[in-house]
Formats: sequence, structure tokens, C-alpha cells
Amino acid sequence: MEQTRTIAIIEPERVLEIWDWRLMHPTDRKEREQDLGKTVETRDGERGRERRDVFQFERATQLWGHYTIQRYAVRRIPTRPPYRGLALVLGGTALFVLAAMGFPGKVPQILLFAGVALLIAGCALIIIAARSIPVIAPDYRVAELESLGISGRLLGLSAEARAATAIPTGYTRGPLHSEFELDAPMEEWQTEVRTVNGEWCASNDSQA
Repeated sequence: MEQTRTIAIIEPERVLEIWDWRLMHPTDRKEREQDLGKTVETRDGERGRERRDVFQFERATQLWGHYTIQRYAVRRIPTRPPYRGLALVLGGTALFVLAAMGFPGKVPQILLFAGVALLIAGCALIIIAARSIPVIAPDYRVAELESLGISGRLLGLSAEARAATAIPTGYTRGPLHSEFELDAPMEEWQTEVRTVNGEWCASNDSQA
């Protein structure tokens, strides 16, 4: 089970906040049971046609925990096109080409140093620009806030606010603006079906 997780609070076409969850400790395991109804089984017995009632119940359990949640504002990740870096790399390469076209002993050393400096600076700018390109977020699910044990109305969120299980592409954490604690589910509901069989008895058709 995850000790930490991050979700994004979103509206249609808008990212509102980013929340970091940290599990403090498990609290309890909640249970619920649902009656799935009754079916009737039949068989040919020693006394003729027999029947019995079969009842099914679904039992679900879910572990809850106590969390601390940090609420961050959202900041867009600016992209930096690598044009400047490419220009410096091309400039440094051009200086080396000009130096190579000169005669031995007649190439100014400052020209070589300038070419090296331009290449290094250009490569550094290209790396910085590449790191600024947003990483595509993995597929994420969108859930109601209430399914996480959260009341969006009490936190000042609109009725359209939902929780996304990953940060959408192009966004990152901004300043931390508040923190709160709550009890919330640690896992999905774990379900199992229980069957209760009645006693075999003569069917009405057999008695007739």
C-alpha cells in the first residue's frame, strides 16, 4: 500500500491544485454487506424432484488510514526552445572550420578558445531546453472527491472539481498554500461473495 501519493485537483479544461498525500498510520477496516438475492436449484432425488434456495451475499472490506495532505498551487512548466543553444553550437563549429582552413601556426589561439566556449555553452543550453520539455503524464483516472473521503465544498472547491491520479502534462507544483489532515481509503474495496445453501426439500411439482 502506498505511503505517499500525488493527485491533481482538476476541472474541465483546467488544473486547480496539486496535493501530496502522506500516510501517518492506518486507522480501521470498514465493512459492508449486500444481499445479491436468491436462486433456486433443483435435482432428482430419492423422493422425486427436489429443490433448495441458494442465497448470495457480497461482503466488501476497505482499509482506511490517517493522512496529512499538502495543497500546492499549480505552475505551468515553461518550455525553452533550443534555438539559442543550436546557434551557439553552429557558431562554434563554424569557428573550428575556419581554423581548420587556416595554415598551421597561423590560427589564432583565441579563435580555438572561442569555438570551444561556444560549443560548451550551446550544449548546456540545449540540455536545459530538453529538460524543460514536459514529460507526458501516464494514463490517469478521474474520481469524485467524495470517493477519497473529501468534501470539496468544505475546502472551497467547485462542484465540478475532480481528482486525477496523476499530474497532467505541462504542470508542476507551485507554492505550498495550506495543509490539513483527514481519514481516507488506503485501497479499493476488496470484495468476496458468500453463498448460503438451504435444505433440499420436495418440490411442489413432486408433491402434486
